[in-house]
Amino acid sequence: MTHTIEKTVENYMEACHMLDGVQNIVAGVSGGPDSMCMLHILYRFRERYRYRLTVVHVHHGIRGQAADEDMEYVKQCCGKWGIEIRLFCYKVEEQAIKWHMSTEEAGRKLRYDCFSEVLENLGGGKIAVAHNSEDSSETFLLNLFRGTGIAGLTGIRPVRQNVIRPVLCLKRAQIQEYLRENGIDYRTDATNSEDLYTRNKIRNRVMPYIYETINAKASEHINQTAHALDEICEYMEKQADMAYQISVCQRQEFYVVDIAKIMQYDRVLQKMAYRKVILALVGKLKDITSVHVDMIMELMTGETGKKICLPYHIICEKQYDKVLIYRFQKCEPPAFFCVEYDMKGFEGEKIEVLPAQKGAIRIKLVKNVRRNMKIQEKMYTKWLNYDILKNGFQIRTRRPGDYIVINRQGGKKKLKDYFINLKIPREEREHILLLAKGSEIFWIIGYRVSEDCRISENTENILEIEYLERTEDIGHTTENPNVLISEEV
Repeated sequence: MTHTIEKTVENYMEACHMLDGVQNIVAGVSGGPDSMCMLHILYRFRERYRYRLTVVHVHHGIRGQAADEDMEYVKQCCGKWGIEIRLFCYKVEEQAIKWHMSTEEAGRKLRYDCFSEVLENLGGGKIAVAHNSEDSSETFLLNLFRGTGIAGLTGIRPVRQNVIRPVLCLKRAQIQEYLRENGIDYRTDATNSEDLYTRNKIRNRVMPYIYETINAKASEHINQTAHALDEICEYMEKQADMAYQISVCQRQEFYVVDIAKIMQYDRVLQKMAYRKVILALVGKLKDITSVHVDMIMELMTGETGKKICLPYHIICEKQYDKVLIYRFQKCEPPAFFCVEYDMKGFEGEKIEVLPAQKGAIRIKLVKNVRRNMKIQEKMYTKWLNYDILKNGFQIRTRRPGDYIVINRQGGKKKLKDYFINLKIPREEREHILLLAKGSEIFWIIGYRVSEDCRISENTENILEIEYLERTEDIGHTTENPNVLISEEV
């Protein structure tokens, strides 16, 4: 039986590529049956697969003497087998209060923090944790009863990033048999038999009832379904990534969703894309339910200016044909930004880096231009009349009273009205850079140029200005392929 079980685990690990190129494995060992079985198997495999095995045991400071004895037992086993061990002690209940988490959540976070710390010190590798096949089916039911999306019904994955679960292919009965045949003792957590946690209720009450009265192989069938859903989920994630890339852009501290673009996708992909936005914004989805996502979906067809509030101080706001998603504590307008440029005596070309991570501008003076020249400009590269700008200009954000000349007759439009006509959300307006002199705007960068500053057939000197959103692009602007000049035939 021992050989059969070890072969089952080995085949499983190879099929899931758990050990490919791995030099270090950090094993989380509590002293319970699952972790002791996993530890012994990894101990037996280490010479064959040539990895360094290190055990991490975390004392949660909850179960008093029993927890002390767990730590001592794991320590003795590692000493007997010649395995390196790292011990950590925490008061998990105190950390749970500090982090506003349940004791279960805080304990899990602390364990994985310890695993990651040790692994980083070793130079990288894999973290091995012990879950069995019935743990996976219980997780499926737990998430189903609590309410979850497809991802919550995929059970426990054998590999997630750098975390591997070598004994996920084994049933509890197989683990018990392996320990018995190899004379390996283990520690029993008395709280596992108590119905203090929802998972324990499923394990101790629900699953036994299902096995006895419905189907003895229910756990296997649940896991088969979870695996099928995992494959579906993986495909859907790829499609949702595509919807996200096409429909969503980040503007400073805001995520902007183009309603027309995202509505080209199926409704389920729209929801997944919105969840990706929230994950990118706050780094977690724990308290985001389907109700919240449905609220965002309804917002898309709502009136401009309508807002909804979600957990983590998230604000979702409908602005014309966009949905803005941001956090309340970060939504204050940015400070006014302004840089002065004196053009007296300027010759040739130069690059000026804008402060406060606003990018850079490349300025080039072109004198005595030839007549009948056709100019092909790009969104962030413009040719302006140097005689209008030779006394200097500003690169800044907007302020009250700004205007732009919109026709050759000198007609003016307030910058605010221009933004409204273009349906640019209020929060985005605060970040748009302007090339200006006083209250007159000569170039709304990324948008239009003032008619006052446009070149004509009579223009002799041109100021070529290119805005570089990322300063790392500076080295690529000596010969700019985005500005094409050709004589008109």
